[in-house]
Amino acid sequence: MSAPTAPTRLRLATGMAVRLVLPEIAVGGEGVVYGVVQPRDHVVKLYHAKVIAQKGALLQAKLRAMAHNPPADPTAGRAPSPSSGRRAWSWTTGAPSPAS
Repeated sequence: MSAPTAPTRLRLATGMAVRLVLPEIAVGGEGVVYGVVQPRDHVVKLYHAKVIAQKGALLQAKLRAMAHNPPADPTAGRAPSPSSGRRAWSWTTGAPSPAS
């Protein structure tokens, strides 16, 4: 999925609809990371179209494996950052798709 220009709403693989917080948190070689309005302790990484074209099936398999095998949360029990309301550690819970 490419970084959105609009809409800024996504439906996660879990079925939850989320709205992105602009501007982005980070941009890298694989994609763009955005905060979401609710739940505030979540972020969404949107992969660049070229990454999906090159690694599509492998990337999906990787994300599925990560979602089904999360490590222990090293920030468990810590409060979110007072400035951002977010925690500094994240792990995939599934792949987003455009919300209707």
